[in-house]
Amino acid sequence: LEGEPVAALYASLAAGDRAQSATILALTQAHLATVDQAQQQLVASLASHDVQVLYRVQRVYNGVAIYAPTDQIAAIAALPGVPA
Repeated sequence: LEGEPVAALYASLAAGDRAQSATILALTQAHLATVDQAQQQLVASLASHDVQVLYRVQRVYNGVAIYAPTDQIAAIAALPGVPA
């Protein structure tokens, strides 16, 4: 999906000297919630297609793995938030 994975955000925040650990944790948790919500919306959109959701990942990679018939690929690729 579009949007960086949670680990990438955490790494960029942790690299800066200005951020406190509590702030880093709060920002990371908020981003995780945003990524999870976007994935849930995509999974709801996929309900109208003949697909099986295999798994979702948020931390190191932001994506949803699905099993879909080949005739559905173009329609799925056109869904909002799906870059490929």
